[in-house]
Amino acid sequence: MAEQIYSRRLSGEEVEEKFIFITKEVLGKLPTLNTKFNLVCEDQEYQATISAVSCDCIGTWHEHYHLNANDLFEKNDFKKGAQIELFRIDSSNYLLKAKNR
Repeated sequence: MAEQIYSRRLSGEEVEEKFIFITKEVLGKLPTLNTKFNLVCEDQEYQATISAVSCDCIGTWHEHYHLNANDLFEKNDFKKGAQIELFRIDSSNYLLKAKNR
């Protein structure tokens, strides 16, 4: 049975830059950085990865984490404010649901 591991509303930056922001608390429930995994959204399968992006947005260097999947945003008309939910099926298979697109 799939376990919901994450939920958030997409920001304008996420939609424009085509990534989903991942918090540090969720990293342990996802594959290690830069490891490919399967992501299903609306019956379409995507190859996804989690990447670390260096940033100094708060005045000191730190990392943000992004879920990236080729064509995910192009094939799904995600809008700013869309509610996404990420479910873990097993260690290499995940399901993404989106509401209020």
